[in-house]
Amino acid sequence: MTLKEADGLKPGVIRTFAVLGIIGGILQFLNVFFDEYVLGLDKMAHDVTIGVIDLVSAILIVIGLIALLAFHEKPGKNLLVSFLVLFFGMSLFIGFKYVESFALPMLYEHARPLAEDPPSPAQEGIMVTFMLFALSWLYFGISLLIKRQLPIAGAIIAMIGPIADFIPIDFGIQIAPEVWGIGIVWLSLAVFRGSKASDAPLDRSGAVST
Repeated sequence: MTLKEADGLKPGVIRTFAVLGIIGGILQFLNVFFDEYVLGLDKMAHDVTIGVIDLVSAILIVIGLIALLAFHEKPGKNLLVSFLVLFFGMSLFIGFKYVESFALPMLYEHARPLAEDPPSPAQEGIMVTFMLFALSWLYFGISLLIKRQLPIAGAIIAMIGPIADFIPIDFGIQIAPEVWGIGIVWLSLAVFRGSKASDAPLDRSGAVST
C-alpha cells in the first residue's frame, strides 16, 4: 500500500512538510542564541524580532506534525487522538507566541509593571497554556513510542523539551527550546529520510532508531 492510498497525501507533500518541520526545529534551537548573541537592536525591535522567529518556528512545527502523523501507514486511534490533543496544545502555544511577539513588547515599552507582573487571570491563563502544551507533547511522544515507527530517542527528546520549562534548575540559559528543537529535527529528518522519490511510497523500514 502506498502512502497515497493510505491517507490521500503524496510522499512528496509529506517530504515537504517534513522539511518545514526541520526548519521549524532549527529555528527553535537557534532562537536562544539569536536572543543572546546575534541581534543588536533596541529593546522593542529585538523582542518583536525574536518573538516573530519563535512564532514562525511554531507554525512550521505544526505543519511538520502532519508529516509525523502521515508517516504512519496505520496510525490507529490513540495516535490520532494524541495528534488532535497536540494540535490543540500547539494552537494555544501559537496564540501565546503571537501575543508575546506583538503585544508584550509594547507593554514593556509603555506599561512595564503590567508586562512584568500580569494580573489575574492572565497569569493563570499563561500557566494553563504551557501546562497543556507540555502535556500534549508528552501524550503525543508516548504515542509515537508505542507505534515505534519513528526514532525512539527523537520522540523522547521532543516530549521532554516542553516539560523542561517546569524543571526548577537554573541552567544559565533556556534549555527547553534547544531540547525541543533537537527532538523536532530528529523526528522530521527521519520522515524525510524515509521517503524516496516524490511519487514513491515512504520507506518505513528501519525508521526506528535510538
